[in-house]
Amino acid sequence: MASRVNNILSILGFIGLVSALHIISINQYTYPMGDHDYYMPMLKNLIDPSFFPHDYLHDQLPQYPSVLWPLMAGIIQLTGAEIPTIFFILYTSSIFSTYAVTYLLAMSLFANRQVAFLSVFFLLFTQLHFADVSLLENGLVFRTLALPFILFGFYAFFEKRFVLAYVLTAIGLVIHPLSGIFSIAMMGLASLFLLKFINKRDLVLSIILFGVISSPIFIIKFTAAGPSMPLVATSEWLDIMRLRSSHHVFPFTWSRIDFFNAGCALLVLLISLKHGPKDFFQYRATQLFIVAILFMMGIGVIFTEIVPISFVIQLQFLRSMVMIFYFIPLLFANYYVKEIQQPTIITDDLQLILLSVFVFNVFSSSSFILVVLSFMSFVAITLIPRVYGTLPHIQISIPIYHWLIRHMFLLMLIGVIIVIGILNYIRLDPLTISNQDDPKWVDVQSWARQHTSVGAIFIIPPHLNGFRVDSERSVYVTWKDGTVAFFNESLGFEWLERLKLLGYEPTRSGGTLDYLEFGEVADVFGPIYRNLNEEKIDRIAQVAESCEVYFVTFSDVPELELPLSYKNNDYVIYAVLGKQVGCSED
Repeated sequence: MASRVNNILSILGFIGLVSALHIISINQYTYPMGDHDYYMPMLKNLIDPSFFPHDYLHDQLPQYPSVLWPLMAGIIQLTGAEIPTIFFILYTSSIFSTYAVTYLLAMSLFANRQVAFLSVFFLLFTQLHFADVSLLENGLVFRTLALPFILFGFYAFFEKRFVLAYVLTAIGLVIHPLSGIFSIAMMGLASLFLLKFINKRDLVLSIILFGVISSPIFIIKFTAAGPSMPLVATSEWLDIMRLRSSHHVFPFTWSRIDFFNAGCALLVLLISLKHGPKDFFQYRATQLFIVAILFMMGIGVIFTEIVPISFVIQLQFLRSMVMIFYFIPLLFANYYVKEIQQPTIITDDLQLILLSVFVFNVFSSSSFILVVLSFMSFVAITLIPRVYGTLPHIQISIPIYHWLIRHMFLLMLIGVIIVIGILNYIRLDPLTISNQDDPKWVDVQSWARQHTSVGAIFIIPPHLNGFRVDSERSVYVTWKDGTVAFFNESLGFEWLERLKLLGYEPTRSGGTLDYLEFGEVADVFGPIYRNLNEEKIDRIAQVAESCEVYFVTFSDVPELELPLSYKNNDYVIYAVLGKQVGCSED
């Protein structure tokens, strides 16, 4: 009994250490993230309907259905806690749960503690992106919160607890529908081909419960107000999608590095399957999960680039590739442990070390120091136990010595994690759960919240994010807002027209609008925004839906003939007269 408790404590301690270093250093927590710019109008409007009355995003909640919206709003209203606190608690819980279920999954598939610990280790450093999403983001997004439920669903499926698996996947879906759809496709295909392992009563019950639990999301989505999307995507909507969101759905516009990463992932996957799960059901289910992902990716290519279908573009099937990124740490950890346990020669060990270093660095944010550290680490992890096994056994009665020998593998992993965590932390700012944006930009938001009414609209540089987070004020337009066009065609058209009114003219080649990469956004919009004069600003104010309009610009821009409201070292705020019918000039 005592030994079992100690094992549980060691597991929880390791997962706690990994989670802490993930949040503090290795994938340091960030608030706010880009997505939070359109989360806030939706969330805060639920908490207080008076917020963001003139923001063109505030009524988009039905387009982003999730149980988290009312859940987070209810928690904030009941507890009075600040949004940054709630976000951090949810993120921390999600990260810990993700690493915990990774350990459980590895134990279920491979029944080996070394594999389980090493799976968590590899997952910590897996930072590959595909379709511009990663498996574990460094801030709170809904897919990060859905992930533990989905992974616990996979764990239940591998353990043949099918009803629980479908229920947990449904919960993941109502948190983040896209992740849930990817996961139920994987589980559904595996169930179809492994029917002989599933009790018919359990299968029927699983389908019913999945349908009941997930139904509110589909009801909200399909009954949402607004024009419906045609089956075949219109050229106008495709233009906006290609301009703003090619990085998510149009692979023919992606760089070679994206395909290199995918190729490396599939290569490592194939190598790792040499030592797959021994249980036939688990091995076949793993294969079918991978087949489902590859099938979704194929659909994602054909029905976006070749025959553009609206709902396929909206489902963003290419994002499902990140689930392969999840299984690789588990499968490669098992491959690694199986290889080091076999009698071998030094050249085989060297090949394994180099392959491990390759996997570690290709899947992480690599640097020269990390390459050297990972090489030294895998040399130690691979060779020290092997060398120790060849030495004559010495009778030593010191208990701590035997404890160290028994836990040698785990202690070496912990040492590597701590060293990399410390080295990473040295070059970072200290962790904070509050707004981490540029302090001068946060000051602008604070002034807006404290000195303007909730009905005010701010014209801000469209390449800057986060203004809505602390200001609690509506924004005329930002580049980030265009992501909402995925689910609302008419809003996409309005978004582009607002950008054009600022002076932006997208370029066109080959009959479609050219994709504007995130790295180019500031270079494009910076000069355009700095050249706005009083006449252009006044024209924008005329289409704003508020009698209280402010213009935010940079402090090094020549002074405008508008009433100055606020100024700091980096930014200036001018008051602009509203021009709508009924607005007073007093």
